[in-house]
Amino acid sequence: MSRRERPAKPPLSRENAVAVALQLMRDEGLERVTVRRLAAELDTGPASIYVYVKNVAELHAAILDELLGELEMPVPHPLLAAAPPAAAAPPAAAASPAAAAPPAAGGQRLDGHWSDGQWSDGQWSDGQWSDGGRRDGEAAGQQRRSGGHVGERWREDLVALLMAYTGLLLDHPSLARSVLTLRPSGPHYLRLIDTMLSLLREGGVPPGQAAWGVNVLLQLGTATAAEHGTRDQSGAGEDHEQFAAAMREAGPNYPDIRRTRDSLFTGSGPERMWWSFEALITGIATVPTPT
Repeated sequence: MSRRERPAKPPLSRENAVAVALQLMRDEGLERVTVRRLAAELDTGPASIYVYVKNVAELHAAILDELLGELEMPVPHPLLAAAPPAAAAPPAAAASPAAAAPPAAGGQRLDGHWSDGQWSDGQWSDGQWSDGGRRDGEAAGQQRRSGGHVGERWREDLVALLMAYTGLLLDHPSLARSVLTLRPSGPHYLRLIDTMLSLLREGGVPPGQAAWGVNVLLQLGTATAAEHGTRDQSGAGEDHEQFAAAMREAGPNYPDIRRTRDSLFTGSGPERMWWSFEALITGIATVPTPT
């Protein structure tokens, strides 16, 4: 086919390049998303790609931002949408039992299993954790909103958002590893941070603690996804079995392991993840930043 007979190429743009890069990652994995490969897919040269992204790290950040556009952000309570910053006084020292436990029922599935020291069968697919029991932050939030008052839903909404963020990266562990060293700045990432800050403000968390806390919460979700994916790819199941056996067989020289070993491997992966976010949020709300 002559050049004149070829169909016209769509105009090259950053949006088009990122969309093609995202599809490449979904089809073949992040390792195959190089500037040279992307240029070939777009029928152009690598120099044309560098007009829109300065390096592969920036391309990865753009892919992450595109994925984050798929997350559903909770809407802050309308009475708090334009509230002034929270007062400096910290909230109560501990969450209530109802707030500390994962919501008990609903539509979004947060399941999987913690077994012999590893999180298995907890993949996120089509907006759900696969296999196992159900936990739904949105259902719990709706129940509180129907009979509660302003501010009661913020914790569940925040944890549900963080679980969704972690689940999104569990689908793409290579991207999670890359994100650990990135400083994303796309509009969807900024929206994620702004929503988290808004929810923490709704819960009465002082601004300084909320600002530092957002970083810690996102690090937990990102590192969990990166570790889980790396473990799956490395076939480290045998190491975890050895670890679990060592914990179960710990002798009298390790009295506290013996005392708690029946609890060391209890709970599903998502239950532990939910609890981890709850524990961090409680700490963020109650521990002031250095003055």
